[in-house]
Amino acid sequence: MEHDPIDEGFAAALRQAQSENYLGNPDVVNTLLRRLVLFAHDAAQSATDGDAWGKAVNVNAAELAAIFTGHNPDYAPVPTWNTDAQMLAQMQTVGARDADAQDAVRGALLGLVSQFFDVLNASTSEEEATPKLDRLFDRYTRFFLGTAASR
Repeated sequence: MEHDPIDEGFAAALRQAQSENYLGNPDVVNTLLRRLVLFAHDAAQSATDGDAWGKAVNVNAAELAAIFTGHNPDYAPVPTWNTDAQMLAQMQTVGARDADAQDAVRGALLGLVSQFFDVLNASTSEEEATPKLDRLFDRYTRFFLGTAASR
């Protein structure tokens, strides 16, 4: 019995899409973004040194940028999306001037962290902040999935 390369390719794509770390899954992307912000928030609560906090958040954002640009083998990328070229092009739609995709993605992720703290600081209660933060995460999730024109 001959193997049909199309069937094998489809089966491989289906396995990838069902992976718990598939970057085409909105829940996976949203969780990664929320983990970054939770890290930044928790680190800020215990930080005694602003420089150390900034460096730690920057390292965490760089690790996440490597995931979104397809450089972390623990995550299954969308082959035509999670590439240096495509991510750099996406970041440039919102004005990124970086020549390096991972730097541009890291910058966008640090923008998310900044916007998160802006919402927290401008809100008078958790009830006020929650829907705003949900919209913020939704916007960034769609942006990193390539389903939104801008952040």
